[in-house]
Amino acid sequence: MSLRKSLHNAFAAKLDAKTGSKWTDMWKGQINRQSTKYPFNFPANFVSIRNIPWQDMTLNHKEGTAIIDVYVFFDKYGDTFEGATDKANSMTMMDYLDTLANDLHWMTDEGSFYAFGETTQIGEEDLTDRYERPAHRLTFQCQVGKTITPAIHVSN
Repeated sequence: MSLRKSLHNAFAAKLDAKTGSKWTDMWKGQINRQSTKYPFNFPANFVSIRNIPWQDMTLNHKEGTAIIDVYVFFDKYGDTFEGATDKANSMTMMDYLDTLANDLHWMTDEGSFYAFGETTQIGEEDLTDRYERPAHRLTFQCQVGKTITPAIHVSN
């Protein structure tokens, strides 16, 4: 299995195990496509392996830092003002995000061939204005490595 698949599967397994999670998928901009109906329910989680800058360490080994985004979408806005009828539901959204961030922090995949180091949260962004629904992006990073078989060219 590839490194990207290992990362995606590890994040998806943690997200699927989260109580209250209704859908986990690879991020492909599904929310942006208004004309297409997708079968997901909310809260919906999407995993994106955004970036992996690599460095050559030895002739056949590379190491890098993977940046992983987890997009979280909810189905409705909520009010939090004193006396709001849905204040408890709105606070539940915040609890859900905090629990996800905590569950994904320090996750590792030491047993796989494409092991990745401990994940750590490096960012969080409210994307509600962009997607016109309650939306958040939790960003994590971890150290990764892979073995390669380079084509060696020797000039005479």
